Amino acid sequence: MIKYVIILLFISLFFLSSIFAGHGGLGPINQLVYELGSPRTLWQDRQKVEERLKQLPSDEVLPILLFEVAKGMPDGPIWSSAGPDHDKDAPPEWQAYYAVFRVWKYHLKGAPSQVMGELLLTLLKRVDTPAAKITVINGLFRRWIPKAEKPIAELLQDSSEDYEK
Repeated sequence: MIKYVIILLFISLFFLSSIFAGHGGLGPINQLVYELGSPRTLWQDRQKVEERLKQLPSDEVLPILLFEVAKGMPDGPIWSSAGPDHDKDAPPEWQAYYAVFRVWKYHLKGAPSQVMGELLLTLLKRVDTPAAKITVINGLFRRWIPKAEKPIAELLQDSSEDYEK
């Protein structure tokens, strides 16, 4: 009898922990981003995840989403997107690719330029892959803040020195 009570207690704690996790912890956002970018996620589930990620704060979503965005296009023939309904017929890799970019663009457009510029500048200082840097710089072009001038100039200088070697 005690064994069954303990098992029921663990099961109930498991379900309650997901209720109290909320969007304050990064664990749930990591899971949502994984589901969004996974080719194994079903289309209808991906749509729900996409909407959920759009509701969460940009400063919590974008740092995690950046690495999905920086992966770039899937291999193989290009599937041209005409929106989520058209993407339903796309190969799963392309469904994931376009969903990730829709969430990224949604967050870039949603915040005031100064706020988003600050967030992107913070991300630029943290990333270490060329693809992630390009993604963030592209966002900064649309959400420019004067403080970004020096870090970008330094990146360009570093790139030109690497090219000369």
